[in-house]
Formats: sequence, structure tokens, C-alpha cells
Amino acid sequence: MLACVGCADKRTADLVPVTGVVRQDGRPLAHGTVVFVPAPPLRAPLAFGHIGPDGRYAMRAASKYAGVRPGLYTVVIDASAPAAGPPPEAGPPIDPFLRPVATVGSADSTSHEKTDFRCDVPAGGTTYDIDLPGRRPVDRQ
Repeated sequence: MLACVGCADKRTADLVPVTGVVRQDGRPLAHGTVVFVPAPPLRAPLAFGHIGPDGRYAMRAASKYAGVRPGLYTVVIDASAPAAGPPPEAGPPIDPFLRPVATVGSADSTSHEKTDFRCDVPAGGTTYDIDLPGRRPVDRQ
């Protein structure tokens, strides 16, 4: 029998933990998704973190691998209201760039091209807390 001690899957070998809390007006945001979009020249998959009722999230690369690759990311927050009814079957989240959302906070926090949120993930991982401004209508035209 062959044993591979210290071997790691190439997809997860360099992933580091990124967690945090999303707040709006000082209170935890109770639902939504945090999306990390790699900033060029970083070559990494999108990473998603579902926001829990206490505002906490943990990032997952490509929706399934715990952690993200070190490097610079723009950060997008999809704080759309959760759907009524039971949660969907397990699977990758819907890409927030492909659907309209009812967002909270700044319109600039919902587009990777306009967001002011950036996270430079170090090799050891990090905690990245996000403070959103108060509710404002978002112009989708």
C-alpha cells in the first residue's frame, strides 16, 4: 500500500482561512453573501461566504473549498432578502452578478467594478469585518 504523507490536493494546497462579520449601522447583517473577486493579476476562483443570522461568514473558494488563495480581492456584498420557504438543495450559490438583487448599503458595494471594499489576504489567512453604511435605495437603471 502506498501512503502519501503531506500530499495535498492541488485545488486546496494554498487556501487560507478568511472569516469575518458583516454589519450595517453597527448591527450584524442577518443574511446574504460575501463574494471575493480576484484582482488582476491574481489567478484564483471566485470565493463565496454565506452570511449567517449573526452576521458571520467564512469564505469558500469556488463555492466548495474552505478558504481562499492569498492575494488581493475586491469584495462584493449581496444582501438580498432570503427567499421564503425551505432552503434550496445543496449546491453552488447563484452567481450574484447574474441576477438582480434587493441590496442594502451602498450601490457601490454590489459591483466588483465599483466597490470600495478590498481585502489583501495574507499567506496565513485573515479576519475581514465589513461595515456597511445605512440603507439607501439602489438605482438599477
